[in-house]
Amino acid sequence: MSGNARRCYHGGMPNNANQLSNGNQRESGREAPVRVGDRPTLTIDGLVGGGEAIGRLDGFPIFVPLAVPGDVLRAKVISTKPGYARALIDELITPGPGRQDPPCPVFGRCGGCQWQMLTYKEQVAWKTTIVREALERLGGIETEGVLEPCIPSPSPWVYRNKVHWATSRERGEWRVGLYEQRSHIVVDTPRCAIQD
Repeated sequence: MSGNARRCYHGGMPNNANQLSNGNQRESGREAPVRVGDRPTLTIDGLVGGGEAIGRLDGFPIFVPLAVPGDVLRAKVISTKPGYARALIDELITPGPGRQDPPCPVFGRCGGCQWQMLTYKEQVAWKTTIVREALERLGGIETEGVLEPCIPSPSPWVYRNKVHWATSRERGEWRVGLYEQRSHIVVDTPRCAIQD
């Protein structure tokens, strides 16, 4: 993994943070209109590579994990950088049209899946959108008439044949499961909704 990819995964700016939904680039380094601890109300307008959702406050991008397009939510800002901020859902005011209850009992704690709160049909559509935006913006490739929609799996659950299980021992008790996102903390995982 390159150093840039590692920084992005561990809290750096997602690759399309400079991309506005209207296709224009926003200026880099704009000072955040929010501070850590603020709780702005956001409407989520998209998803980005890496699994986070994006909402904007006066055009300023705020990345929110576990949110879906169309969600109206109160977000608690956890970090700010020049050009973007990160927040967590503090209160879901109105759920977006593609929101569903995740089938996995450890979803949101386990770092294995990012989009189980989104219907599978919407997941596939957003994957196509993310690929198209990356090809056009980063690669300078016109995708109209070339890029086909992502092909959905015949089975969105119980399909993965390989999972890297982690173990840890805490207070004399063994845990077996998957890591929390961006950590080495093992989430005790009684079953995995995508593993065969």
